Amino acid sequence: MWFWSKKTPAPDLVADLRTAWAADGRNEPSPAADPALAPPGGPLVDGKTYYETVLPELLRRWETRCFCANPQFLKLASFDFRDYGISPTTLVDTEALVSQIVLKRFAAQGPWTKQSDGGHRHFCCPHCGRDFDVWSEEYSIAMSVISAKPIEPIVRADIGRYATSYRYFAGLEREIAFVTDYRPADSVQKYLDDLSA
Repeated sequence: MWFWSKKTPAPDLVADLRTAWAADGRNEPSPAADPALAPPGGPLVDGKTYYETVLPELLRRWETRCFCANPQFLKLASFDFRDYGISPTTLVDTEALVSQIVLKRFAAQGPWTKQSDGGHRHFCCPHCGRDFDVWSEEYSIAMSVISAKPIEPIVRADIGRYATSYRYFAGLEREIAFVTDYRPADSVQKYLDDLSA
């Protein structure tokens, strides 16, 4: 069951999105009409397995080397649904990487500040000293999103390879078709190796 807050899109959001897509000259994404729009494959692991097995290994690797210059880490940590013009969506990998590495292991630089697009706070990597802007917003009791982007421009991977999946409001599955630069990783081992290279 979904609980709607003032910041959460109204239940008729799907109809509103169809109207917006038409106004923007975009057709409603249809994997049936265009197989290229269908999200490829499913997740490699579910969220529970990710937090119990994959994330602890990533954290172990992070303790011995910095991920901040890694294009794949930067791509996953910076997933932001607003870049695609879709409703609130989070990538479980992004949520885990930001909450468990950036928020818990980087040094906070000042307090959270409220801006028009949500809360922001800067964090500094203890390995390399790179500063990140973390953005967070809560859309309902069951949906909050978070993203971390380096303050200084740095190269990110063209395609983000994730191990888990997206979380979004029920009925909006088709919006994921607009996210074309994230795909499931080939394997958990490759995911771990690519993120910690």
